[in-house]
Amino acid sequence: MTRTDYVVVGAGPGGAVVANRLTAGSQARVVVLEAGPADIHPMVHIPSGFTKLRKYGWPYRTVEQTALGGVAKGYPQGRILGGATSTNAMIYVRGQREDYDEWAEQGNFGWSYDDVLPYFRRAESYPRADHYHGTSGPLRVGRLPSYHALSEAFVAAGQEIGLPYNQDFNGARQLGVGYYDVTQRHGLRSSASSAYLWPARHRPTLRVLTGATVTELILDQGRAVGVRYLRRGQVETLYADREVVLCGGAINTPALLLRSGIGPADELRQVGVTPLVDLPGVGRNLQDHLDVCLTASTTVPSYNELGHSWRLAAALAEYALHHSGPITSNVCEAGLFWDSDASQRPDIQMSALPTYGNGQRRLGHGFTINVSNLRPISRGTVTLASPDPSVAPVIDPRFLAEPKDWQITRLGIDRARELLQTRAMRAFGVVEQEPGPRLGSDRELRDYTNARSRTGYHPVGTCAMGIGPQAVVDPQLRVYGVEQLRIVDSSVMPRLISGNTMAPAYLVGEKGADLLLGRELVRSAGVAVRSVDRN
Repeated sequence: MTRTDYVVVGAGPGGAVVANRLTAGSQARVVVLEAGPADIHPMVHIPSGFTKLRKYGWPYRTVEQTALGGVAKGYPQGRILGGATSTNAMIYVRGQREDYDEWAEQGNFGWSYDDVLPYFRRAESYPRADHYHGTSGPLRVGRLPSYHALSEAFVAAGQEIGLPYNQDFNGARQLGVGYYDVTQRHGLRSSASSAYLWPARHRPTLRVLTGATVTELILDQGRAVGVRYLRRGQVETLYADREVVLCGGAINTPALLLRSGIGPADELRQVGVTPLVDLPGVGRNLQDHLDVCLTASTTVPSYNELGHSWRLAAALAEYALHHSGPITSNVCEAGLFWDSDASQRPDIQMSALPTYGNGQRRLGHGFTINVSNLRPISRGTVTLASPDPSVAPVIDPRFLAEPKDWQITRLGIDRARELLQTRAMRAFGVVEQEPGPRLGSDRELRDYTNARSRTGYHPVGTCAMGIGPQAVVDPQLRVYGVEQLRIVDSSVMPRLISGNTMAPAYLVGEKGADLLLGRELVRSAGVAVRSVDRN
């Protein structure tokens, strides 16, 4: 097969949603090209198994981060059906109303919070329906069936330091402490693949090819007419009669555009690529959360203890009989959102892990708090080292390049250390280990952060949606200067949302599919929505 109606590059939350929606009740032919394998490994579907899935990712690394003392960081990206939704910790956080209203204020008509809420609701199957949640969508979202005692202590500790308990971080407000929504149900992960691709796999108009790495876009007189891809050692060509849809994520999508001659012209010439479309914003505006990990010892068993065979056997028995217990855990069970400036709009996120984090592979009674500045102002880049698609792109998030980002991060570290000292945490014998009570100066904590921080796995913005000179796509997600080419993934987010980025990635997929179909959801009375044909 060499022709289809739509070529979809990537099978993450953007590509999977688009493939499902385009082939539902339609004769449109869709081919999805995914570089990774099928999601058949059992650890993909067992929630706690995500810690064993590192091989299902692009093993990228950043360049040396100047503001982190010259340390390079690991920067893996999902490479499997479902993308990162098949390998992540399943945390479902939409962000804040203000995040999306700011998108709209940048000229992105149709992307305000009131505009996108119907798409969040359409995507999810939630245990209850209300103004903020839907119950009939493909994606299963809800709460974990059980929690570790240390997670419960963390929630109590947050209230002890003055935060309100928040029943729903995706509801009326984000401020407070509570338990995360997760994408799982009955002890099984709900991924972009299982929620959107599996139900559509028997449709005659849908074809999904794994192990297919797209190397180049084919352009003809300013139109995207197809792609070249490598599969089983052979270079293949696939033409699109309607559109090419890029869904490779915030790293691979700009890299593909750059290799195809779409991007900053001077930069392309420097790496030996002939510029075809001078689009300065491609690969710019990279934004990501930086997690700083604080670890503590406890006097109660943590999830590290699953390394003991008898504890693992007991956990497996509970999972088999009741679909609950440690095997259903995403490890990161509870969190809090705090406004360091008392504005009622949180700028710090903390997540509780009843285990030794920070990459520490050891048994013992451990507890970790991840601290993250929600809205960093530092901006990075994705560029090419070579036009050769086998050479990894150059990734420079520029973590903490702006001094204010460190100031807010430092406030979060101080607050997390205060939380570790609460009665609720001391009841479980929690004692700070790293950075440790001997480290207290700004310089000492900055050095610790440089060494012990990591990506939050939330890159966005490298093909930003907007109307200015640095914009790559318009509010309809069409690439400027190229016909029949759209981007439907996290790279189009003009600003990083205040939280984990999986939920808004599904939003982009749902709304992007409607834009491809020439329709959109419009709110009517109450919370009801209706589909309006814009053709």
